[in-house]
Amino acid sequence: MDPLRLLLFALLCLALLATQSLAAPRKAADLRLVPFPKQVRLEKAGFTLPARLQLAVSDGPTARHAAEELAAELGQTAGALCEVKLLPTPARGGQWFLSLSRGKASGELSDLPTQREGYELEVCPDRVTVAALGEPGLACGIGTLRQLVRANLAGQSLPGVTIRDWPSLRYRVFQDDIARGQSPKLHTLKHEADLGALLKLNGFTYYMEHQYAFTKHPDIGPKDGSLLPAELKALNDYCRPLNVELIGCQQSFGHLTGILQHDAYKDLRETLFTICPTVEGTYKLLDDLYSEEAPLLDSKLFNVCCDETFDLGTGPSRALADEIGVGGVYVRHIRRIHDILRDEYGKRMMMWGDIILQHPEELDQIPQDTVMLSWGYDPRPSFEEAIKPFADSGYEFFVCPGVSCWGRVLPDFDVAVTNIHNYVRDGTRLGALGMLNTVWSDDSENLYAYNWHSIAWGAECAWNGSTTSIDDFNRRVGAVLYGERGDDFGQAVELLGKTFRLPGYSRSEERRVGKEGRSRWS
Repeated sequence: MDPLRLLLFALLCLALLATQSLAAPRKAADLRLVPFPKQVRLEKAGFTLPARLQLAVSDGPTARHAAEELAAELGQTAGALCEVKLLPTPARGGQWFLSLSRGKASGELSDLPTQREGYELEVCPDRVTVAALGEPGLACGIGTLRQLVRANLAGQSLPGVTIRDWPSLRYRVFQDDIARGQSPKLHTLKHEADLGALLKLNGFTYYMEHQYAFTKHPDIGPKDGSLLPAELKALNDYCRPLNVELIGCQQSFGHLTGILQHDAYKDLRETLFTICPTVEGTYKLLDDLYSEEAPLLDSKLFNVCCDETFDLGTGPSRALADEIGVGGVYVRHIRRIHDILRDEYGKRMMMWGDIILQHPEELDQIPQDTVMLSWGYDPRPSFEEAIKPFADSGYEFFVCPGVSCWGRVLPDFDVAVTNIHNYVRDGTRLGALGMLNTVWSDDSENLYAYNWHSIAWGAECAWNGSTTSIDDFNRRVGAVLYGERGDDFGQAVELLGKTFRLPGYSRSEERRVGKEGRSRWS
């Protein structure tokens, strides 16, 4: 079959939804949940949903929001009406609780996981119970229950099950690139946050270069495509009850052509791509940019990026680079912006780790509280070499794979699956603080909706330390994302992933690095 016909066949599969009734699971592995829980046991009998239910939940903003989403899911999927009752907020160390029953709430659970987002869920004939030692854990457990309703309801019955679950990584973050011409509206960003929360991703970040309506520098942001400060604050506030941390980002070294192209900032150029670290005006400008983003965000984490500064030392900083080396110039800049963020805005700096790995002799000059972002997007069998310099030096770090969508209309799903799995596997083993699954929009060819398979796979890997198989995930993911009754979505993605390796498919060998230093091509 030629590539075009295979692509059309795969798209047809993607469009079809199975219409048969969903059978009750015969074994725990048959459940369609993403990420799949760590401990699952099927019980003999489940819970049959009546037309009316009482839903009782401990009162807290995150728990309350999760319960409201569950009630909406019950209404939409099963036609059940829920009376929501708020229980008292637990005292410190107490048990957070949700009960779904025909009568009054009953029964706490014992032996709960102690991890921050750990929870236990029981479905039995007379009630459904979720419990945790904290509000984030309860929200995660309610999310699993919501997926049981959406993807595993057989007739009007939920499968009988006992689940104990917790994440392998503390932070599980995904990204939207809003700096390459795309201008997602606030309602789109909120929708992305909702889907991320459903997948138990607890962090969301935007990649920012210049598409922001800076009031102190109104000439920077495009008039028809900039994120407004009020929108950023609204997104932060929207994410808060989702158990999703909105992490700030401002490119602070390279990738600043969108700013430096303006005559008002020509004196700050190292090159048109990179800002000059030996001009004092650079730090006044960056401070101004931080001041308009950082105070609007709850998260203490803030990504300054500082990747791919290949042209550092070729402009006004050349004399200093000749004196102390390009690596010395680089870390001097990093230390300066680290102190601005810490001292003025109370933020903990994150940074991409590619450039400092080229100057390992300077690594110990970067403040130890920096969170290092180890990134790479190829399907290599091991990422240990990209991780160990940070782990061995005592830095907390994230592993940062990617969905392989850049420069393409459709993501290369096969590359993404291997890249995400192996990077998260190695990061978990070497003590990663978290995962940031990156979505880049170089050349503005990719539509974000195509990326959800790989985002969900990242959520699966980060929750379980890359211990589940892609075949099993593909069977589950379409039911969770779209409520499909079969597994057409996963099969279609698997077919689409093969198109990039078929005879007759061609793509330029050019890596297209050029002035922007893009090195994401695989």
